[in-house]
Amino acid sequence: MKTLMIVEDEKLCLESLVQIPWETIDIKVIGTAGNGSEAIEKIKQTPPDIVLTDIEMEDGNGFTLANELTYRFPNIKIIFLTAHDKFEYAQKAISYKAFAFILKPINQKILLDTVLEAKNKIENENIEHNQYEQLLTDFSNCKYFLKDYLFSSISNNRIDEIKTMFKINEDGIGFQTILISHFDSNGIVQAIDFKFFTEIITALTPYGFSFIPFYEQNMLTYIIQSAQSNIIEKSFEAANIISGYMKYHDSMNFTVAIGSAVNNIKQLSFCEKRAQEALKYRFSIGENEVIYIDDIEPAKFSMSNIDELKARLIDNIKIANISQAKKAVSEIFESMQTSHTSLDLTQRICLELVIMMSIAMAQLGEQPEVLFNKTELWSLIKTYQSMPSLEKFISDISETAISVISAKREDKNNSIVERAIELIKCNMETDVSLETIASQIPISSTYLSSIFKNKTGISYKTYITQIRLNKAKELLINTDLPIYEIASKIGYTDQRHFSTLFRSKVGMLPTEYRKKHQ
Repeated sequence: MKTLMIVEDEKLCLESLVQIPWETIDIKVIGTAGNGSEAIEKIKQTPPDIVLTDIEMEDGNGFTLANELTYRFPNIKIIFLTAHDKFEYAQKAISYKAFAFILKPINQKILLDTVLEAKNKIENENIEHNQYEQLLTDFSNCKYFLKDYLFSSISNNRIDEIKTMFKINEDGIGFQTILISHFDSNGIVQAIDFKFFTEIITALTPYGFSFIPFYEQNMLTYIIQSAQSNIIEKSFEAANIISGYMKYHDSMNFTVAIGSAVNNIKQLSFCEKRAQEALKYRFSIGENEVIYIDDIEPAKFSMSNIDELKARLIDNIKIANISQAKKAVSEIFESMQTSHTSLDLTQRICLELVIMMSIAMAQLGEQPEVLFNKTELWSLIKTYQSMPSLEKFISDISETAISVISAKREDKNNSIVERAIELIKCNMETDVSLETIASQIPISSTYLSSIFKNKTGISYKTYITQIRLNKAKELLINTDLPIYEIASKIGYTDQRHFSTLFRSKVGMLPTEYRKKHQ
């Protein structure tokens, strides 16, 4: 059984809608509301499958409700009811992806048929969703081919997701990557038969190794997991087993490459890169050997997550998030300190960071010169001779960049809100919906809604209601215009709706207000 909520401000109409025999189409009415705001609060608590809503209501309208539902509950099917056969209403209904648009007076059979269609569509979508979930299950069973997915998830910080999928336990665990490549007599990389991949898994399993295997046509990957205290030892054991297997079962040349050991899942990309570097030494060391990159290139500067931290710093500078930017700076220097990075290399990384900040500011249309005031940058950085002083230097520059970006954005947002208010006042009689005003600026309606509330302290919808009612009060006191004309001049096509809204907000009808103040 699917559920339905009915939103209608006319009591008699609401009661008649509730009395419709919904059970005949396996629908249950789980709630009613007299306006959009009440509906949203009830839907938050118990979301229905279908919402049946009037368009013209006392507090806002059905389109405002639909806009909220589109973002918060995109799976709910919306059916609009209206007494107004207006083309623009039908257009808006389509823009909000409404399931249907029904004219009053309501034909019960048409309404039941329409809701039944919505119910059937939901059930079909549920079947598709279940099929998609099954596909995801099948997808997770194909983990051998998900190496790119693993590294993409790490770079996008979806750590919990991959820990679940690949059954990774990080507590006290170290990681080390082993790569195997095949070469012909001319040194050309060759495809590796999938059976070698599965047989190596079979060969490793009896020894109790914990590992994540990946198959690619030209390379096999085995990420070894073990206690941090013995990860290198375990990786060499696994590499020697693999090497022994390859020598016995395969006539082609091969190389087994081992990357640097790491203690954090976020550092796996570094471990992979180090193993890739080890593969390059097969030309000098020879074929059919196990090559450990740290034997050839000791990883003195093993900051595997440096690129991610740099990117995070720049991202937070762009969005002017000073606390997260300072946190990124702190983590960058903590990594350098942990890896005993030399002063010279630390200074060069600082130079790179300032250049990255300059580029970010230029991309946002700012003047990057404010960061170092025409000073010869490298000479300035060389004057800082300790890790703490360099960290403070980068932290201060980050703060300067954010201050400049924030100030410019603040000015821009103020101008946008002022322009929106100007457009509202000039278009009171026509369409002053959030979407329409935003399109005339032009910016997205979501962004306008956010900065409008931030600058004015009230929501866009509340502001529209206030300014319309203030204009109505002015016209009621200073003119003899009929109520319906005043309603029209401030954007209300329905005099009854205007009068009801006026009474709910002011405490009296428009006629009573005029009589009291004239």
